[in-house]
Amino acid sequence: MYKWLKQSYSLFRILSLDVVSGVVAVAYLWSEVLQIKIELSIYVALGLAVWLIYTLDHLLDAYKIPHTAHTQRHRFHQKYLLALSITWILGAACGFWIALQLPIRLWVGGVVMLGLVALHFLLNFWFNISKKQLIWQKETRIAIFYSLGVALGPLSEVQYFAYPLIFWMLLMIFGLAWLNLLLISLYESEIDFKDLHDSTAQRLGQASLEIILARLSWLIGVFWLLGVYLFFHGLWVSWILLGLMWFTLEQVRHSPNYFRVGERYRAWSDFVFLYPYFLYILILYGTRF
Repeated sequence: MYKWLKQSYSLFRILSLDVVSGVVAVAYLWSEVLQIKIELSIYVALGLAVWLIYTLDHLLDAYKIPHTAHTQRHRFHQKYLLALSITWILGAACGFWIALQLPIRLWVGGVVMLGLVALHFLLNFWFNISKKQLIWQKETRIAIFYSLGVALGPLSEVQYFAYPLIFWMLLMIFGLAWLNLLLISLYESEIDFKDLHDSTAQRLGQASLEIILARLSWLIGVFWLLGVYLFFHGLWVSWILLGLMWFTLEQVRHSPNYFRVGERYRAWSDFVFLYPYFLYILILYGTRF
């Protein structure tokens, strides 16, 4: 039973369904912070869009590797390249149909995000960006798209804009996503080198990236404390969850010997974005405890 559960969860991660679940969870966290209700169709569209983006990225990476990949995720995408490509096309058609059912207010933001994601793939696949500044790196672009995309649905439902709170949330989610991606880049530096993958660790070097991670994590911690001071009243559960997300990523950064075993670093780095589901459970069943 344990072996079956372990294999199922491994497949769940390989197919990026943990990332999809995390995106939906963070969108729900947005709705709780802004005290609004999001339509189910928006959650479905968001999750499917993220799966399409991540799967396309993995398929392109697998296609570019001339040998058998060194990671389980890319070996899987190499082995089932055709089947996953067909599934992706069917998913894209389904996503287009769902998008037609969405409120028109979402379309402008959605089209802009689609254009940014297309530009990302263009830069990543056809061009070799030689710049070594952090802002140009793949992980930075993905963190920006992630934080903006996950906020698109919730913000479309807002009747009034609490600008300081929204700005704080955007930067907090961006910081956590960026820290997550840079940590994975650091842990997978040697693998990326073998598989000819571009990453921040490859561009800037491991030593420089470790310094960047330390400073970024420190800034996130300070920024979280600022949010607690400014917005804590009435939102304490959400703030605790955000703090736990940062704290977990800090443990991944500080304990490489433990988290390197069995790709624990990737499992936990992505799992932190599922923490908001605990908020949902607490709200749904809290009165029964």
